Amino acid sequence: VRLFVLPQKAISSLRELVSEQELYIVDKKKYQGQLTDEKSFMDPQDYRQKSARLKVLLKDLKAAIRAIEEKIRKIIEGDEKLSHQFKLLCSIDGVGERTAVKVIVETNAFRDFTDARKFCCFTNLQ
Repeated sequence: VRLFVLPQKAISSLRELVSEQELYIVDKKKYQGQLTDEKSFMDPQDYRQKSARLKVLLKDLKAAIRAIEEKIRKIIEGDEKLSHQFKLLCSIDGVGERTAVKVIVETNAFRDFTDARKFCCFTNLQ
C-alpha cells in the first residue's frame, strides 16, 4: 500500500494545459475537415463566406495552441527534473514533444512507478 502523493504544481499546470491543448487540436481538425469536405457540395458563395469564418477560427485556434505550447515549454524548462525527463523522452525515436509531455503528465513525472517493470505494464509494453 502506497500513500497518495499530490502531484507537484508544475505537473498540475501541465495537466490542465495539455487538456486545453487537446481540446483546441480536436476543434482545429474538425474545422479543417469542414473546409475541405464541404467545398465540393456547397454553393460557392456560401462556401466562401463559411470558409472565411472558419479561417478566422482556425487562425485563433493555432495562436492559442502555440501559446499553450510555449507555456508548457516554459514550465518544463523551469523544472530541472522535468526538463531532464523531457529530453530523455524526446530522444526516443517516434516520441515527439507532445507525447513526451503527455507521458510526464500521465505518470506524475514517473513518481507513480517504483520500477521499470510497473511502467512497462502501465504502457502495455512487456
